[in-house]
Amino acid sequence: MSLVITTPTLSAIAILRARAVESESTVYGARREYAKGINGLSDIAWYRDGVQLPKAIAEEKAEYYKALKAIGYSNPSNAWKMVKQYAFEAAKAEGLFGEVVDTEGEGEGEASDTRETRSLTLRMVEELTKLHKASMKIKDSRPEEYTDKIRAAHGHVIVALKAMGVDVGI
Repeated sequence: MSLVITTPTLSAIAILRARAVESESTVYGARREYAKGINGLSDIAWYRDGVQLPKAIAEEKAEYYKALKAIGYSNPSNAWKMVKQYAFEAAKAEGLFGEVVDTEGEGEGEASDTRETRSLTLRMVEELTKLHKASMKIKDSRPEEYTDKIRAAHGHVIVALKAMGVDVGI
């Protein structure tokens, strides 16, 4: 009895390589969008080591782990580590949570040619969150400017944030 060893053809390997790269690019992009979205659930730099996760993010992390385990993902903590890294990068790029915006590679007075497109969901959460925070700041620091019109509009912002699944703590 002789043992026959077959080796895959180069074209078969090229197909497998293309599939592997395609799946990695999909994972990479999806994780980046997910991380940016999670930033909209917090008003602190939650991705830093040693920071206690806000309730909404802790709940999201638990759901993420549960979903990864359901598909047999072997190391959810490594996936979460990547999400945190991407969240930091997104916060830095957008100047969130006091992060310094990275302008490396941009000339004086000119904007970068590469701009990531935000999903509509992320854009809504980010913009509504900014309006909510600004309203709360005015309400607390300059209550005379928190008029009936602003109060009514702020109420709609809160309703919109809740519709987007954001826990505003109210």
